[in-house]
Amino acid sequence: MALDNFVPEDFPMSDEDVYHQPERLSLHQGAGKRASIDIESEFKPHFRQSTRRSLIETDGDASAASTSSLEGSESPAMSPDGKRKPSALKTGSSRRTSSFHEQRRRLSFMVTKDGDDDNDEPNDLERRDSRTRAVATARAIRNSFLIHNPASGDRDTTVKSSSPKDEEEESGEDDDADSDDDKRPIKLSVPSKPRSDILNVNEANTSNSNSTFAKNSRQSMQSDATEEGIIYDFLRRTQRWKENFLSTHFYEFCLWVYESTRFSIYVYTLTHIAILAALAIILKYGIGVQVSGIFYYNLIHAVSGFLGKVSFAYGLRATQLISKEFTARNMVKRGKGVSLTSIANPVPLVKLNADEGKTLRYLFIFALVLIEATVWFLGIKMEWIPTPSKLGMFPCVPVSYPTKPAIMPGLGNFMQGDSDLSMIYSYGLPLGDGVVGGFAAWPLSTPLKSFSITHAGVAFGINVVCGKLEVARPGSENGYTQFKIDSIDVWRTMFATTIEVQLPAGSHNWEEYADSDVTQECVMRYIMGDADIEIGFLTDQWGGVISQNVQSMTINGTTIQKGDSSPYYFGAVQDLFGVNSEYENITSWIIEGTQQVFNGTSYGTSQGATFANLFQWATEPDGLYHTEYTWRGMAAAVAILAHYILLQYNDKEKATCSYVGMEGAGVIEAPGYVVALTAGSVIICLLAELSQLFWWFLLSGGGEANDRAAKCLESPMQMFYDMRKGGTELLGELEEEDQTPRAIKRHYTDILVRFGESRRTRANPIGMLVLGEPGEVMAVNDKREYY
Repeated sequence: MALDNFVPEDFPMSDEDVYHQPERLSLHQGAGKRASIDIESEFKPHFRQSTRRSLIETDGDASAASTSSLEGSESPAMSPDGKRKPSALKTGSSRRTSSFHEQRRRLSFMVTKDGDDDNDEPNDLERRDSRTRAVATARAIRNSFLIHNPASGDRDTTVKSSSPKDEEEESGEDDDADSDDDKRPIKLSVPSKPRSDILNVNEANTSNSNSTFAKNSRQSMQSDATEEGIIYDFLRRTQRWKENFLSTHFYEFCLWVYESTRFSIYVYTLTHIAILAALAIILKYGIGVQVSGIFYYNLIHAVSGFLGKVSFAYGLRATQLISKEFTARNMVKRGKGVSLTSIANPVPLVKLNADEGKTLRYLFIFALVLIEATVWFLGIKMEWIPTPSKLGMFPCVPVSYPTKPAIMPGLGNFMQGDSDLSMIYSYGLPLGDGVVGGFAAWPLSTPLKSFSITHAGVAFGINVVCGKLEVARPGSENGYTQFKIDSIDVWRTMFATTIEVQLPAGSHNWEEYADSDVTQECVMRYIMGDADIEIGFLTDQWGGVISQNVQSMTINGTTIQKGDSSPYYFGAVQDLFGVNSEYENITSWIIEGTQQVFNGTSYGTSQGATFANLFQWATEPDGLYHTEYTWRGMAAAVAILAHYILLQYNDKEKATCSYVGMEGAGVIEAPGYVVALTAGSVIICLLAELSQLFWWFLLSGGGEANDRAAKCLESPMQMFYDMRKGGTELLGELEEEDQTPRAIKRHYTDILVRFGESRRTRANPIGMLVLGEPGEVMAVNDKREYY
């Protein structure tokens, strides 16, 4: 057809314009959709023909004239007798012709619309706009006609309308005529051959109308894509995916897992056992173990509390499933049926409380409550204790003693000043009967303000035993604390000496002789050896570094920690050191220093005290020497001397030491009895759960029939459906006035029901499972099929 090339006669158009029109307009209104405009497609080759518009005037009805014009335009030319040949459209489908007439009448109405609305004479511009709109509508009608009438695609359609010249003549003859006479209806004819020689259209005059029409068309397509294209496609794909998924074996397996009570029992039980194992792991590896930060303390605290609550939930669900499965088994296996109350009246926590395994069930629930309580108590007692952690490997100066250190005169006074503000940890770790100490390395890096370094070094051990307390000889008093060495014995790296200590009057706790000096004899033993020593250091804002204290010492695999060294004694330390001849030179330097500091020397008080600072560890907070602690003062004084000698090391060597510091690490601690109580509750709960599971496995073990019966116990709607055959007659009514829940429970206790195959469907190939009166229900046959 060539209807899509129709243009008014007074619009000139070249042949090139005819064959290369920029747009194609189509109008098709499908079922449930509004018309859409296709402006992108190109013309088919056999549609690219020129047409002409001709004026067809009739004195009768416009619709009738249009119809006659359409019917007479089938043949290529008029017959010799002046009559047209029959039209193919007329002889075709009546429904197609009727549809085309309807479209033609609409076109005629749109062309004459402006004339009906305005009684004034339309000017040329209005006539041209009216014809342009008619052209666009005609093209749309033609495309719609082609879509609905594919058989007519081999014909060309020409649209004819009144020419401007004819309209002017008609307007001159009758100026007072109605405006409908100025705009004639467009007539449709179907010539046999296209006549492009008479087509004369100016495309520039119609571009404005066509662009507006194309814009509206694009908006229509966008609206269709948004409202129906995207959303409908998404819903269609979703529905298709859903249908495919529901037909897979995986979905069937998931459905079986969901409906299988036996599988659920195993899953909940094993999950609960895993929760109990997690609690045991926390008690074993989380409490009392050093972690890198307080985050782990908070995590363990939160996880343990969460596990306690999840343990209660999963354990309770497991015992509920076991009780429900027992009840379902009784519904299937018992020929006389079960009480309706036992399947319809839930018990708190347990829900369906079957008679089988009731004792184990109560014991298990008690264990669940006990776990929750003990874990809650564990969380209250749990605490965080900061501890040092490894900072890395940094450079240091290890100790070495190639030359003898200088032992200056007045060393005792220096030591007394050095010990004024010190603690015993600055020189060593206190033992049950002495001191153990040493020195390893000096730091060359300061990663933190407070840190420690660990390295192999030189260690010593000191033991002092004091006794023979007596009043000092008259005339020996000088108001100071006096020392005198009686003897010295040396064995390689070990020596022993006897030192007499004289305490001035008023400075000791011997009340009977408070106004007199007293003397006490002490035997000191000294030994040296190797050890891995951890020593703490402090830094200040000006870069100063001082040795703070001894943190720990590891001697031959035995570690003595600061604050936990008192249980160790000198004999154990001596055994750990063994025989060592490497430090004989250092031992000799210690002996020389001992003679200089304690042989015939006296030390006075300072800062208004009654004791000498060098001997301050023999005192108590009351400021007096306590003769029972004289050994501590002597051991500390010798440790100060040894520490001074060991600090005279050679700094020529360099090494790498392990640096340790307080960088957020700590230990999660809890009282031992709380941990033991929690562990006991976990064990009790585990035993009760395994016993309950084993008892259920022996008595029931599950099965498809039990799973089907359990469905009606889980869902009231399923129970109503299974009782559809006789529920009303079976339940009965209460004849008493008491309608309380307790009365209903008593009433349903006497009503027995059974789950199985309906007796009426026994003869059928496929049976029906129902919940009803035991006499009307038969046992389930595993070999039969059921709905």
